[in-house]
Amino acid sequence: GDVTVYSIGSGEILKPHSTLGRVQFWKSKSVVAVFVGSLLDLLDDCANHWRHFDQLFDCLDKFASCGQDEAIFLIRCGTILRLVELYQGEKGSIPPGVIVRSPKAKKQYLQKTKNNMRVKTGDRNKRPNFLPLLSLLSKLIRSGSFPDESESEVSDSDSSVSETENYSRNKACTFGQNSSYLTSVALKRRSSGVSYELPRREGYFVTRTELLDTMLNEVMPQGDNRSDKNGSYCSDLSTTVSEIICHICYNDFAKTLSICSQAQRIIKDHKAYESSTAIQVFRSSLHIRDKHLEPRIKCVTSAIFCGLEANAEYDNELSLILEALYAELVRRTPGARGREEEVYFHSTIVENMDRIVSLLGQKTTDRIKHTILSIVKSLLPEEIKAPTTGLSAQDEMPYYLDEESVKDRVFLALKDLHRNVVDAIESQCSQSKNDYFASQGNMTNHSYAFESTYFRDYFSALRICLTGPKTDDRLKSDEHWIYDITETILPGFWEVDNCGRNQNRPVADPLKGEIIKLFEHLVELDPNQFIEAVLNDSVYSSSQTTSKNTQSASDPVTKMMEVFITSSNNFDYNNNYMSHFYRLITLLADHNEHFKSSVLTHENWKWALKSFVLNQNIAKAGPPLYDTILFNTVKYLQIDENFREAIFRIIVSADGKESFLDQSNPDIASLKLLSSIFKCEILKNKCPKKQPICSLSFVSGECGGMSRLSSVMKKILSQIPLESDTTSTPHILENLLLSLNCMHLVLQALNINDVKKVIDESWPEIDEMNSFFTQLLTRTEDEWKIYHREDRSVTLINDIVAEATNLQKIIVLSAEAKAANSNTRTQ
Repeated sequence: GDVTVYSIGSGEILKPHSTLGRVQFWKSKSVVAVFVGSLLDLLDDCANHWRHFDQLFDCLDKFASCGQDEAIFLIRCGTILRLVELYQGEKGSIPPGVIVRSPKAKKQYLQKTKNNMRVKTGDRNKRPNFLPLLSLLSKLIRSGSFPDESESEVSDSDSSVSETENYSRNKACTFGQNSSYLTSVALKRRSSGVSYELPRREGYFVTRTELLDTMLNEVMPQGDNRSDKNGSYCSDLSTTVSEIICHICYNDFAKTLSICSQAQRIIKDHKAYESSTAIQVFRSSLHIRDKHLEPRIKCVTSAIFCGLEANAEYDNELSLILEALYAELVRRTPGARGREEEVYFHSTIVENMDRIVSLLGQKTTDRIKHTILSIVKSLLPEEIKAPTTGLSAQDEMPYYLDEESVKDRVFLALKDLHRNVVDAIESQCSQSKNDYFASQGNMTNHSYAFESTYFRDYFSALRICLTGPKTDDRLKSDEHWIYDITETILPGFWEVDNCGRNQNRPVADPLKGEIIKLFEHLVELDPNQFIEAVLNDSVYSSSQTTSKNTQSASDPVTKMMEVFITSSNNFDYNNNYMSHFYRLITLLADHNEHFKSSVLTHENWKWALKSFVLNQNIAKAGPPLYDTILFNTVKYLQIDENFREAIFRIIVSADGKESFLDQSNPDIASLKLLSSIFKCEILKNKCPKKQPICSLSFVSGECGGMSRLSSVMKKILSQIPLESDTTSTPHILENLLLSLNCMHLVLQALNINDVKKVIDESWPEIDEMNSFFTQLLTRTEDEWKIYHREDRSVTLINDIVAEATNLQKIIVLSAEAKAANSNTRTQ
């Protein structure tokens, strides 16, 4: 019953240093020792007061948390054996004589147990709150290592010093590895050169099958008021049990096999809520890093698959196991390398992936199907980048399986499932419609009868599989696969779209977004097959609806253009998914004239430009959606005159409100578009018969474009920071350049007489602007340095000076022409 103390020499060689025997706390002169001992004696009455014994364990736990010495003191007082006896109740098997009690407490205990009967804890309807007890037990057990099981002969008397030292010499060669399941104070003490081994008697009783089975069967009673909506009690209980069991299994594969067998039996035979602790133990066991790592992971995964197959007909139980499997896979280290246990577990699941996918063939719920597909997707390489910190440590980690070989296996498993997935989606949409219409008959708000994330991982996984150098090889066996899958998915996509349009699904629908991303990728791989499938009339026959918001099925191009877009307030969703919709549209337009014509004439694109780019209340420069729409709008300005004029009207027209050009904060997108429009007119209108319609309209008195640009220039001028200011407004240089560029381009598009007319009749700010141009030209290098923190600042400053110079030249030429005309009239 002694605690063995080890001193750690060089090379992690552990040598027996001394033994610490049992403590007779009732004889101690220490007030604290006597007080703690009196608390321990109260444990004998806990069985009768099980509804209110939480505080006693919490008090002892606080004492054990004071440090390693305090925890060892409790162990020497026999606290572990007391806790085990109380926890097992009437099923306990610890001989009364081995438990340390004060003489008074021992006498009282013997009187209560004359008939050798143990008191049952709890009653038929309610189980005690054992979490505080188990938390204290875990802390004490993990304060030292376990003794060798081969030396586990236990008697009622304490071990002698010679026996302990003998055992320690035999054990010294195998105790070199560090267990992460030791408490933090135990690890700290170990780092200082001292480690502890639990008494053999404690080691024997703590690792007995009966106790482990009781802990594995721990469950939060249903309806208990201790459980909150987050299930925190259940989580803490399972975690505590897992800590104890993982510490027991460390460097002990025989015990691992025994516990796996017990947990597997529980998962096979018990209901879902009764199996949660056993499943958590499995999950935790996957992360024990010792010399038995690989065989342990193989053992645990084998038990998990047996549990899956045994519960194939039971939805709740099957779902619980699958979700635990998924949770372990998604937490693995991203990148090409991972921790040893992550790599081996990942490879084991990949090898057994078909056993998981085969569950899709059974009559399972959408939730289970979604989880299975999510598990398969989680096997693929992560799309996120590996962490940039700690790269040197990651460089020493082993590699995961070859990315391309994993993609091959996953693609083979998923490529032919699209029909089943689409059927499930259509069924889900149909159910959501029924639920919605049923909810209209009462005053309560209806809730969606499904998760809008279901099945999104299927489409995401397919897209990832179709990346990399072996993509062509994967598609080689079925040359028409892109056409087939597009033709199959489209009806389901229209159903999801119609449900969002009719408020039967949430507008920010991740499933819809993942299908769009897959479509975009399929167009990149083979635009001809995808477009052929989209234009195929038979695709639309199953997706027709009488909704007033739905377009006729006879017009697939318009139908694609009128996919229901989310409101502009869904910022994250729009940038994650809707940016890909508009990129999909541009890809289709690049490869098909019908789609190009639709983009140029349909109001959808113009609405997106106003909502996601020009609206300063929502739009932000830089995110994918903003950049995609702005970049392609500039592209389309260059190829279609009608589109160019329509965008021009959007920018400068007020319609009773503030136009996009006249917003209080100068808008870089509006200036970019105006600059592109004017530049296009200069390039396109070299033919004498062509008139620069937008430029002429802009400088007209009705539009007052030059005055409006002058107002923009003043706003930009007001934003120029003082020399002492340490901050500069983002994009201020680019805004300044673009406004100057717009002025220069619009005047360049006119002949000299038109320029004179503009200056005389519709640009009253000309003198003020000329003065401003002069300020720009005479600004010193030191004055410009305030902007040098911005990227490309030197280039932008040079361009600004060049544009100001060009504008002054035009003004001078206009003045000279005016003077020449005046002289001519005088003569």
